[in-house]
Amino acid sequence: MKYQLILVDDHKLVAEGISTLIGQLEDFELIAQYNDAREALNKVPLLKPDLLITDLDMPYLNGLELISQLKQDNSPLKFVLLTMHLDRATVKQCMKLGVEGYILKNAQASEFQHCLQTIKAGHSYYTPQAMQSLVDKASEIKATALKKTQLLSTRELEILVLVAKGLSTKEISDALHIAVRTTETHRKAIMQKLEVSNVAGMVRIAVQEGLLG
Repeated sequence: MKYQLILVDDHKLVAEGISTLIGQLEDFELIAQYNDAREALNKVPLLKPDLLITDLDMPYLNGLELISQLKQDNSPLKFVLLTMHLDRATVKQCMKLGVEGYILKNAQASEFQHCLQTIKAGHSYYTPQAMQSLVDKASEIKATALKKTQLLSTRELEILVLVAKGLSTKEISDALHIAVRTTETHRKAIMQKLEVSNVAGMVRIAVQEGLLG
């Protein structure tokens, strides 16, 4: 059985383009399309798709509000946010809601299709630019060489930020496109360098150093 998708986007040209891309994938089927998130909110629970792709900026009910309300049903439905925004606040809100995918409207067709395949396989996919928006703050901290984090590499700072934001080792690995074992190795190195023994200690230092600002 094909992986069933629903698309919510109030821009006709964008919606048509995405529909065409989905049609090129053998394992996926677009079963419904809405240009009003309010209609989608009522219809999606009845159709029970596997994945909902939604635009962020829509009148009446935006994409994150739609996702938040649909998640209240505790269904296994997965989500992809489609947007032009790369601000850290939007990315953080997606992660907090447990959104599986974050992709830009100007992404290449190959990246969009890779995003769908990755989520179908049980992983999350956040476009690299979105992840960079989270770690930019870490890079700024690295440049100022603050006392407790000056021994960390840029990659270790990236991972420290994501750990402090509540991501699991697997989620961090998926987000940064590195192996789980590599993430585990970095986490151990971070704890050794910061002289802490658990995640709570890592989070405390991240907060003290302003990495979550």
